[in-house]
Amino acid sequence: VEDGRATGVVANNGTVIINAKHVISNADVWSTRKLISNTGDSKLTKEFDDRLDKIEHCDSFLHLHLGINGTDLPSTPTPTFPAQWASLQNWT
Repeated sequence: VEDGRATGVVANNGTVIINAKHVISNADVWSTRKLISNTGDSKLTKEFDDRLDKIEHCDSFLHLHLGINGTDLPSTPTPTFPAQWASLQNWT
């Protein structure tokens, strides 16, 4: 973690990947928060805590990842189409 931003990961097998452009967690936000507790970075943990305070915890949920052609989707969230997506323009 550098300046409140994840810059790499340590895999379960001990492999270290650093200077990553993006670090993605496939865990839910509560599990991800537990994972970053060990970083010692107060800025990152505070950001997660602030976000978690706004989320109602649910004991059960469905998380579905789909890939679609998002050509005509809005590029910014609105009240009728909230930000629940990520757009990848280039795999490189």
